[in-house]
Amino acid sequence: MLPQIRVVHAKDACEDGFTVLGRGKIDWEGQLKALLQDGFQGGVTIEPRTVPDGGTIAQASAKILAYLRERIHPK
Repeated sequence: MLPQIRVVHAKDACEDGFTVLGRGKIDWEGQLKALLQDGFQGGVTIEPRTVPDGGTIAQASAKILAYLRERIHPK
């Protein structure tokens, strides 16, 4: 278990600042796999720092949530 990690902030970085989760420099798939393998029981906070294609914060949040769900609970 990872008692020292209680909350993970889901955002992604690129050369110019922030980008859509999964498209930046952070290996989110690897990070999530490692957390799950280690028994992580904490929370994940989504942080839509970027709104792609002129969308809204709500749409960006929905995309982040879908990305995380697909990787945490694959079908």
